[in-house]
Amino acid sequence: MKPAPLERLNSLLILALSSLSVWVLAIVLSFFLRPVHQLLLQLPAKDLDPLNLFLSFLVALIVLVLFREKQFFGWLIALSLALIIWSGAGLFLPLELAFVLAAGLFLLERYRHSFLTNNLFLLVALLMGSLTVGLRFPVNLLIYVLIFLSVYDVIGVFLTHFIPRIARQAVETNLPLLLLAPTKKTGWLSHPHLKNSAAILGAGDIFMPAIFISAVTLNHNLLIAVNVFLGATLGILLNTLLALRIRTGIPAMPLLALCMIAVFLFTR
Repeated sequence: MKPAPLERLNSLLILALSSLSVWVLAIVLSFFLRPVHQLLLQLPAKDLDPLNLFLSFLVALIVLVLFREKQFFGWLIALSLALIIWSGAGLFLPLELAFVLAAGLFLLERYRHSFLTNNLFLLVALLMGSLTVGLRFPVNLLIYVLIFLSVYDVIGVFLTHFIPRIARQAVETNLPLLLLAPTKKTGWLSHPHLKNSAAILGAGDIFMPAIFISAVTLNHNLLIAVNVFLGATLGILLNTLLALRIRTGIPAMPLLALCMIAVFLFTR
């Protein structure tokens, strides 16, 4: 049974607020990483090869295709996210403490899988990952990546229906790549399924804006970063309104990318 419009709106707003919290923290933590960013800029240009970014996305897409046939991919993806948390948290914490944080969230999500543990694990991984990627790649390159992913999102949702199929399978195979909100009658500590999920948001729709916001914070002043955050906020609110009208799922990246890029180009 599909959730009522008001229930779905509340669930979508919860996911939107979760996204906003990641983006705010991306600004704050990136601001403190400015000295690290200055050191990275002094590395040889080959160490900052933009091709690495595109290869990373290609590998991610291949993994998403392959996981449909293998249940163990849920554990593989969860382990990858834990390594991302360890790497990102290591920028601020001793490596031993960062490892304890990553391992604790990994074990909690795997052995107590619920709406709450899934979202907590994923949000921390997206935040830590956005910081490490934002440190390495320039803003102008990320603009092209946002445009490419926006086109891919539209094709994957409306033309090939690839992304909705992946999302459904990810929920049913406990793959921690979706932010989930339970229905009104379902508790946050319940095991997530398609039938008890009122709203779903893809990890990329949080991750890519967070990367872009981090990169802008590191390469430009704080005011521009806040403006880009406001652009992302406008994008996710527009997506929320659109999702209420189109119940079968929408490509969220185009509006997010359009609002962020427009604000950045106008205010930089």
